[in-house]
Parts: sequence; C-alpha cells; structure tokens
Amino acid sequence: MTQIDSQMPACVGGESDPRHTSPTDAAVDMIADLNERVVEFAKARPVITVVGALAAGFILGKLAARI
Repeated sequence: MTQIDSQMPACVGGESDPRHTSPTDAAVDMIADLNERVVEFAKARPVITVVGALAAGFILGKLAARI
C-alpha cells in the first residue's frame, strides 16, 4: 500500500472497502440475496412452492397440536 492509498478515505467513488463492512451489513446482504433466490425459485416453480408450503403448514400444525 502506498502512502497516497493509506491517506484516502475508505469510501471513494461511492464504493466501500469490503474489508471494512460491519457484520450487520453482511447479514443484510445475505438476507437480501436469500430473498432474491427464494423469489426466483417461486417464480420458476410455482406448483412446487405451493405444495411445499402446504406440506410445511401441515407438519407445523401437527407439531403445534401436540404441544
């Protein structure tokens, strides 16, 4: 790293240095990525998504009834 680079702020040109991201920012990015993947899956396979949601609801309902 040169002397000029060390004097520059971490955020130059609107881009942040990936080495200085907070854990909260990383978690938000991971959740946003997961949400995007789930939405794409649901759009590509709507029937499987609905059947999976019904099955998960049935299983959770059975578990809740036992408690």
